[in-house]
Amino acid sequence: MSEKDYQERYFEEIKKTRKCALEVSVLNRCIDVVHVDEDDYIVTVEFKISNWRKAIQQARDHQLYSHKSYICMPKPKRGFNPEFLSLAKNYGIGIIIISTQQNKIGSEVSFKEELKAKKNKGIWDVAFRKIEYALNNYV
Repeated sequence: MSEKDYQERYFEEIKKTRKCALEVSVLNRCIDVVHVDEDDYIVTVEFKISNWRKAIQQARDHQLYSHKSYICMPKPKRGFNPEFLSLAKNYGIGIIIISTQQNKIGSEVSFKEELKAKKNKGIWDVAFRKIEYALNNYV
């Protein structure tokens, strides 16, 4: 499956219970998925199949305008690179694992929080309001 496929499956699942938006443009960047969590915090999710270094940088950028920032990607067979886990933890970035199981109908995809994101302290208000607007007006 592609990064886009995972992103769309996650979005379809999350929109059943939460306010969310897909591919939100902020400050010349595109956030894959934005949603409101159970505490009314705005959460950004960056999807990657590989290239965890780029994912870390993008998730850090998202911290400028969201309460919590996550990276969502499949767990490698040998486990995540220890440097990736250390950086995510140090920056307060959460990790969501993508699992895919094949069945008779096709593939079943599930998402599990591996590392909880910490609440960001310094949010840029102008960009934050743009995300709020996107969430409130997503069609």
